[in-house]
Amino acid sequence: MAGLFAILALGAVITVVSARPAPAVSCYGDYCSGADPQNSGCSADAYTVASAGVYGSGGTSIVELRWSPTCKTNWTRVNW
Repeated sequence: MAGLFAILALGAVITVVSARPAPAVSCYGDYCSGADPQNSGCSADAYTVASAGVYGSGGTSIVELRWSPTCKTNWTRVNW
């Protein structure tokens, strides 16, 4: 019985997660339309949702669809 208690005690792990404060942003949702993602603070937690290559006379560019969970908005970014 003591062995079973020791196994159960080892299996119980407490994880403490500290919440990061949300970045300060100057817009939210539709109010971000036309705003610069970096100047508005929306790019701080943004990530790329999808990307595609675009071929033109100047070569290949990558267009990325970006999403910010804090601002609840998305935008495109072009890497020349």
